[in-house]
Order: sequence, then structure tokens, then C-alpha cells
Amino acid sequence: MVIKYSTKVIQTALLILFLAGCASVFTEYGRLQSSAEKHYKAGNYDQAFIDCASSLALKPDYEEAQELIMPAFRRATAAHIEQINHLQQSNDKFRWDYLVVEYDAMNTIYSYARKVPPIITKKSKTRVVFEYIDYTADRSHAVQMAAAAHYDEGMRMSNYADKTSQRLAALEFKKAMQYVRGYKNALSMYQQCREAAMRRIAIIPFVDKSGKYGNFGDVPGLIVDLSLQEIMADKLSMEFVEFINRGNFQHLLNEYSYIRSGIVDQNRAVQIGKTIGASEIVVGTISQIIYSPVSLTSHREKYQRTVVTGKQRYKDKKGNQKERDITQKVSARVTTHTETAMVRIVVSYQIIDVETSRILSSKVVEGDYDYEQQWATYKGDKRAFDNDGTILELTEKVRTSAPSVELMVNDAVKEISHDISTEIKAFLDRLY
Repeated sequence: MVIKYSTKVIQTALLILFLAGCASVFTEYGRLQSSAEKHYKAGNYDQAFIDCASSLALKPDYEEAQELIMPAFRRATAAHIEQINHLQQSNDKFRWDYLVVEYDAMNTIYSYARKVPPIITKKSKTRVVFEYIDYTADRSHAVQMAAAAHYDEGMRMSNYADKTSQRLAALEFKKAMQYVRGYKNALSMYQQCREAAMRRIAIIPFVDKSGKYGNFGDVPGLIVDLSLQEIMADKLSMEFVEFINRGNFQHLLNEYSYIRSGIVDQNRAVQIGKTIGASEIVVGTISQIIYSPVSLTSHREKYQRTVVTGKQRYKDKKGNQKERDITQKVSARVTTHTETAMVRIVVSYQIIDVETSRILSSKVVEGDYDYEQQWATYKGDKRAFDNDGTILELTEKVRTSAPSVELMVNDAVKEISHDISTEIKAFLDRLY
């Protein structure tokens, strides 16, 4: 027997199937379940469970999520329990850090499990039941032991006098306080070790040997100020670094006429560093300041073109009515103007260990500002060149004012200062 279905019935069935398939695309619970399946296949069972639980919290009867929720839960918790058991048998002095991470991961899984409403799966008709292990006491114990481990390590490292060890000790005390606020005397020990680890750096205004000192403002001072500004904006770099304020040694610079003397005396710079208690100094020389003032060049060119101005009706030899273009030759003179200016500053600098007078880092850098502006004017008929997009654009361009020499110099100095600040931060990273 052949059963015939009406077109409407078939269309309705197809629509239902289409909408069911679209659930994973157009709904939030569908997108979450799709994400859960991808994470599950990739072995990321924690996120698979979290996404699946979130999907069921939105739509408890979503069958795909119902079927995945328990496999994801079992695999996620089994992996963490195995790791917890392994860490509990470990002798690693910092195992408590990892145990806290594992307990937190389990608590995260449990918190999402509690958001899942009571569910009986459509397919197997079984109730979804999550089994919980209470890790509250274990986590509290791990937190205390982690704080103790880092405190003990800090005390051990604090017995060494070198700055690297003192910095590591300070960081250990800091970690102890991150686990337990106010742990023992960790705060005072952190402050003590941080002070002992502190590197005091002085950036001495660069000697200007360009022969143009003062022509473009205080370029040596600006290099120092902008370099410091960028470094000090990085809070992480500043934890164990103190930059000595120029005001604390300006009188020494004045006494030696250091900036404008043009004499690069490393011994003199080191002596200034020792006098102000610096561990390292940054010194440098401005060897060139090149300024090409604004100049204007112009280039003229004639454009000619035949253009269509209209249509004309005529009869051919056979008397047939036809139409042809009416053309006209047009011309224009276009003047292309190019305005340029340039600043280039060349600087060499060194980072010097004050105690040993050893050069720790040395580099030559350039800061450039190249200005160019181009526009065009014309006389004649615009149609002579309106098929040339480049020329047409230049004739429509509005000329703007050229940058001032102060702006150009400042931008070139910013480029140099960025390089110096980046090198100083990299140098500090290498020290530790």
C-alpha cells in the first residue's frame, strides 16, 4: 500500500526538522551546547561541563545537553581527583599552590552543577544526580600551607645579601600575603627585602654635541623626562626600581657644566652616580640634530583631452538617420606642489654599573620626523584631467599648515625615548 502525503504535511515536517537543527545556531542554550561538544572532543572536560550545565540552566529539557552532562561531569571531576591524590603524595614544597588550584577547579564545577535544575533524561529516563566531595577544609589547609611554604622560602632567600636573592625573597613574602592576608610578619619582611633589592637608577641628561644646544628647546632634558614617563607607567617594572629625581643632582650637573660642555667624561658621570647613591646610571650623547626647514617645490604639466559635449543627428549616404558624438578639445595646466621638512636626531647611550664603572649596555638610536604634503592647483578645463584619479584627488585636496619645528623635534625625541625606556626595562629583566 502506497501512502501519499500532502505537500503541506511534508513542508511542515521539514520545517520542524530545520528549526530543531537551528537550535544550536540561533539560541543561547544551543550555542552553549555546541561549545560543550567541541570542548568535550578536545579533552577540555571542565569547560565542556560548564557550557553544558549553562545550557540546561536555560533549557532543562534540551536532550543533547541532558545526554552529555554526566559524561562531562565524571571526566572533569575524575581528572581533578586524580591530580589531588597525586599532589597529596608529593614532596614538592610548593605543591600546596597546585592543590589550591585543583580545589578551586572542583568548587567551580560544583557551583555550576548546583545551577542545573532537577532533570530526568528523555532518552534513558534516568535522574541526573551529581556526587559532591566537600573540599572546604582541605582547601583552607592548603591555603595556610601555601602561605607557610612561600614565607619559609622568603626567609631562606633573605639570608643572601645580593639584590637578586633579596628580590626573590620579597616576591615570596608577597605570595604568602596573597594566600593569607597579614600572614605573620610577611609585610615587614617584604618591605625590608624590597628595599634591599631596590635598584636606584639615574638618567643623566645627555651631553649635546650636535652644536645646536638650546636651538630646539631642552632636548637633553626632554629625552630624560619622556623616557622616565614611559618606564614609570609600567607598574610591574617599577616594583624594584627607583629613579633618582634630577632635582637631587641638578646642582652637580650645573657645577660640571655637564650638559653643554660637549665633553663625554664617563668617570665624571660615574662620580655623580656614586655621589647620589645610584646603582646604575644612564648616560648618552646627542651627536646630531639635523633640521631641514619647510621647502616647497612645484611641477607644472599640461593636460589635453578630447571630450564628448553632446550628440548630433545626421543621415548617411544611404539616407539613414544616425547619431554621432559632438567632441571638443579641452586643456588645462596642472601645478603639483610638494612641501617637505625633516628632523633627525642621533643619540648614543650607555647603561653603566656605578660600582664597577662597567658598561652594561650600549646602543645608538635615531629619532626621525619626515613631513611631506602634496596638493595641486590648475588653470583651464577640469575635464582635461578628470580621468586621472591621482591628479583629480590632488586638485581637490585642501592644503594644511606644516608642523612646527618644535612638534617635529618632540616627535623625534619620543621615538628615541621609547627605545631607551624599552632597553632599560629589558636590562632590568636581564638583571633578575
